[in-house]
Amino acid sequence: MNVLDKRRFENKFIKSSKNECWNWLASKNKEGYGQFSLDGKMIRAHRISYEIYKDKIPENMCVCHHCDNPSCVNPDHLFIGTDLDNNRDMMMKGRANKSSGESNGQSKLTWRNVKEIRRLNKSNKLSQEEIAKKFGISRPAVQKIVYNLVWFDSSYIYTPKFPKLYGENNGRAKLKEKDVIKIRKLYKTGKYFQKDLAEMYGVSINSISHAVNYKSWKNI
Repeated sequence: MNVLDKRRFENKFIKSSKNECWNWLASKNKEGYGQFSLDGKMIRAHRISYEIYKDKIPENMCVCHHCDNPSCVNPDHLFIGTDLDNNRDMMMKGRANKSSGESNGQSKLTWRNVKEIRRLNKSNKLSQEEIAKKFGISRPAVQKIVYNLVWFDSSYIYTPKFPKLYGENNGRAKLKEKDVIKIRKLYKTGKYFQKDLAEMYGVSINSISHAVNYKSWKNI
């Protein structure tokens, strides 16, 4: 971002103390997030704030609010997270769609159905595709239920399934467990792109992507 764009950006909010929200005063979307036009695109203002005042946003990552105020662009109120982190944070803070679960008249399911879906997924008796067909919903809908992103239940804990051969048990693995732990720590800092870590450890970007997104090395 050039100096003029930064100046234009900073004219659209009032900068106060680090503890207070810096509320966006210009255009907002229907969810209350500030919008800023940059290079012909409308970008959420809090994402631009993070990149101006903190660091580059890692690939495929979200910028979340500690303050739970979507119009806030105070960089000290922002943190990096995955889509899953962002959705769980939303659920825990009570920002889910109020017309959710059985209160949503368009819902095809009941809480009894949801509990059965989660039980079947945990039992490995049916694939997610088969569960989706059984209940007349899509596979992504089953995944969201299993991950506790919809029909949120604070007493339910999702436990991922692990393959029989993983990590160092896989003879083709180029990385060690200690490498993967370090890679994930470095990636979470937001200071390294996946391509940087791939070059650092002599593996493909795809290997790094799978490791940091827990598609591989799920046992650690």
